[in-house]
Amino acid sequence: MSDKEKDLEDQILDRMGHRPGAQRLAVLAKHVWAQGDTYASLASKHYGDISEPYWRLIFEFNRAVIGDHPNDIKVGTEIEIPVLPPELKK
Repeated sequence: MSDKEKDLEDQILDRMGHRPGAQRLAVLAKHVWAQGDTYASLASKHYGDISEPYWRLIFEFNRAVIGDHPNDIKVGTEIEIPVLPPELKK
């Protein structure tokens, strides 16, 4: 991961409320994970981009529900799609 990507990840974590005093991102939509879903497909649908910062935002925002690895998610799990933080808006 480059320094720029690490800085962006830190900014996103701050926005998601993973750090003391950080303001949590608002929820854009809720989604029930279905067979065949991918983080990239959800990122494409909601953000218009499938690259890692976008799909990782969805995973990190829902880490408490999913677990520590993106592949741990189970069909039927309800997740939240966060509003895109300014750092990722094009």
